[in-house]
Amino acid sequence: MTDNDTAKRHSFWLVLLALLRQTGVYIVVGLGGALLLLYLFAELTEDLFRNQFTSLDDNFELWVHSFANPGFDLIFNFFTTLGGGLGVPLLTGLPFLFLLWKRHFFSAIMLLLAVLGGLLINFVLKQLFQRPRPDLWESAFARPTSFSFPSGHATVSLCLFGMLTWIFFHLLKSRGLKIFLAALMAFTIFMVGLSRVYFGVHYPTDVIGGYLSGGFWLTLLISGDTIFTKLHLPRSRDILPPFTRTDSQVGS
Repeated sequence: MTDNDTAKRHSFWLVLLALLRQTGVYIVVGLGGALLLLYLFAELTEDLFRNQFTSLDDNFELWVHSFANPGFDLIFNFFTTLGGGLGVPLLTGLPFLFLLWKRHFFSAIMLLLAVLGGLLINFVLKQLFQRPRPDLWESAFARPTSFSFPSGHATVSLCLFGMLTWIFFHLLKSRGLKIFLAALMAFTIFMVGLSRVYFGVHYPTDVIGGYLSGGFWLTLLISGDTIFTKLHLPRSRDILPPFTRTDSQVGS
């Protein structure tokens, strides 16, 4: 081995060490958070199919249904629509087009990845577990024919509104507006999940499972985005010609 080869090897390890110092905490936190959510999902699934939540699921669902009235029907129908086949494409497509218009290409890609990944994960998990839908009372509308666990509304709404919150935090300057939008997104995610229990089309554990599986995917995406940003790679949520970014562009 020549002195030149040795110098190159030393240079490689020095660069790698520098990268780990710069991103190590984000790798640990991101991967650790994702693994924690995956572990909780596995624990929930194991207990669920041992029938340890059967009475709790039924009792909570009937308790929520006991508050049913025409006013609540309208409110929860609004939120279940937001997280369904009409709301999700609309609330994904409009921000996606806006981000493209503003040339925030990476943010637009992240939004699509969050939603499409959430849909794919939910489809695979439903086919894997094949849990039947609850049928605790007569419903005025046709129940979905897909499987129950985990809730697709909960999974996708967390991916969609969670990623929108992440994007808002990087593109908006007003701290008050950031906090307001984060609270609004969190409330919307909660209400979408609760609406599925209210209408009797999901058990509470279906919704929790959806939040955990969606949170796993969202955590991976956000931690990856953070690592790329910290490394100052030639791509970011604010790509602008000539494909470079300074710290001052983060808030633009």
